[in-house]
Amino acid sequence: MIIILSLSLIPIMLISILIYMNFMINFNKKKNRDKPLPFECGFNPMNLNIPPMPINFIITGMIFLIFDVEIIILTPIIATLKMSIIWYISSLIMIITLLLGLIYEWNEQNLKWST
Repeated sequence: MIIILSLSLIPIMLISILIYMNFMINFNKKKNRDKPLPFECGFNPMNLNIPPMPINFIITGMIFLIFDVEIIILTPIIATLKMSIIWYISSLIMIITLLLGLIYEWNEQNLKWST
């Protein structure tokens, strides 16, 4: 019983010492008034005049999500290449869809950053 009690006191003492050291180190630091404020994409949350987000960011994000999901769907095909001809046809359709989407985005000039 004494061994269990002494073994449980060691971590408690160690944690107490570490917490005390943390308070002593942080006590001397100067308080920063901007630290507790929320950070929202670099904008001041108290200001209501937030400029609109450029459309290039939104289009790039949507294109990334579409192609990212398609690539995640294509990844299991690598592990199951020896399954059947149905896997080949479905993966070929998926890759053709990806390429057609990329060609469409290229022709619409959505991949250009400058407007």
